[in-house]
Amino acid sequence: MLNKGRMPTHRPFRRATLVILLLSSLLHAEPGSDKADSAEALFISGKRHYLGEGVPKDPAKALVLIREAAEEGLPEAQGWYGFLLASGSGTSRDETAGLLWIRKAAAAGVPSAQFNLGQMLMKGSGAERDPAAAADWITRAAEGGQVEAQAKLAEHFYFGTEAVEKDVAEALPWAKRAAEAGHAWSQNLYGNLLEWGETVPVDRALAMQWYRKAAEQGHAKAQSSLGRLYASGLVGKRDVVEAYYWLWESSGHGEASALIFLKDMVHGMTEEERKEALKRIGVEAEGK
Repeated sequence: MLNKGRMPTHRPFRRATLVILLLSSLLHAEPGSDKADSAEALFISGKRHYLGEGVPKDPAKALVLIREAAEEGLPEAQGWYGFLLASGSGTSRDETAGLLWIRKAAAAGVPSAQFNLGQMLMKGSGAERDPAAAADWITRAAEGGQVEAQAKLAEHFYFGTEAVEKDVAEALPWAKRAAEAGHAWSQNLYGNLLEWGETVPVDRALAMQWYRKAAEQGHAKAQSSLGRLYASGLVGKRDVVEAYYWLWESSGHGEASALIFLKDMVHGMTEEERKEALKRIGVEAEGK
């Protein structure tokens, strides 16, 4: 205990000594002594090299960095490393080894790994097919907010699979969640459910909004449905020019239904409407 009546004359020396010791410890610290921070730094660097963000794209270097992070126990890195192995990115393809790492990350609660595990088990990649386990992992991923998993679950419920009984009412909320997250396929499905009133009241105006969101992302079926609704006049005033535009876009992506609707609609268009439609798609009317 310090004597309060006297100032210790050795304090400046002690303070200088502490500063020297602190600097020495920083200079001689082992890299990655904080394991969690080290793994996270390796993982971030690995992703940057894989994606080419601020550095040259280098899958092989990304693999090395992400593997180190995975071996240090970072679940997100384990999921990525498993994906790289299973897909053969930066290394020879090894689905069996990849599945093991993905399973570790999935068990730790990483939604993207849970989805990938479900997909691999559904296909029998790296292990025997197990549709029931696949559906379980995809459901976990969807509940964890993984958008692709939500879309896949909506697909499973809408069409039915060997492990998931068809249930359109169950498909609806998953399609809506994925649609709201910007998933084009789900936006089209949700629009379809609204247009035809499958398990919900018919709402063509709202369906049209979702078709447009998907159509603007290049979804061919949504473009066809959007064009069809514009041509029908069931939602607001009939607009054959806008209908022509979206059916043209859809047919250009190989959607057969759009070509059928387009041919049927063109026969009833006036000369002025045809000219406007050609302008809308960026084609000059003269000589056409």
